[in-house]
Amino acid sequence: PINYWVYKGLEADAKTTFRKTPYMINFYNKLYNYPYPWAKYDQVITSYMGGGAEAVSATIEGESIVMDTIAEKDYSREAVIAHEIAHQWWGDLTTFRSWEHTWLNESFGTYSDYLYTRFDKGEDAGSYDLLGKKNQYLNEAHNRYMRPIVFNRYDDPNDNFDSHTYPKGACMLHLLRYILGDEAFFRTLSTFLHQNEFKPVDTHDLMKTVKEVSGKNMDWFFEQYIFSPGHPVFEVTKSWNESTKKLLITVEQKQDSLPGVPVYTIPVNFGFVFADRKIVKEVWLKN
Repeated sequence: PINYWVYKGLEADAKTTFRKTPYMINFYNKLYNYPYPWAKYDQVITSYMGGGAEAVSATIEGESIVMDTIAEKDYSREAVIAHEIAHQWWGDLTTFRSWEHTWLNESFGTYSDYLYTRFDKGEDAGSYDLLGKKNQYLNEAHNRYMRPIVFNRYDDPNDNFDSHTYPKGACMLHLLRYILGDEAFFRTLSTFLHQNEFKPVDTHDLMKTVKEVSGKNMDWFFEQYIFSPGHPVFEVTKSWNESTKKLLITVEQKQDSLPGVPVYTIPVNFGFVFADRKIVKEVWLKN
């Protein structure tokens, strides 16, 4: 049974934001190839918070999330609902063993709400959502601090609930998906859930499953993007040699030289536009 919300004993109108809750759950059932693991799902509305906080088979959400279909066109909160539902798999079915691995809950929840947005609203809406997540992380990196996603030097566990854990981790999952390919990536996630159901996990458990399922040693990826701070910054220059009819493209990595920031191994795509066609070539930059 799906209880859309519980608020002062009143049932939610079918036209409210919560009408898509079963639709979202079914989406994740198929996406992660793991049926919803609990007997019911409740959404409890309170005036004491603005976002959401999940627990096993239930989520507490702020009352600002409740709106009708007219208001929803201008102020949709579907992503918050999708994020909290995703925690029923990423955070409740499995959960992090210690606070430095918070991203195993929150990055996966954040990436899940992007995947739902793309599925429900289309590719353009999904791309815009992912761009917003990237910019949210960059704003924190440029104006506050940079740290590894997996980070054990915190004063309080809440220090880990920031834009490194939520949007940056989601973007890194998107990069991992690109490198592995959709089939291997989603099979890895499903295998991880089945292998670790009802267990605490850490990032090394995920690394092990990635290797087992994909057949690829991705330790370098986790070392650079999860266990190290920072992000790649590129300076790209080009020159055309008229005599040889060749285009020379030079890419330099110009990211911060803070301790621990690596020279990245990363695939990049170059687009070449001709009068009659466009060609995209993938090139790997390697340290």
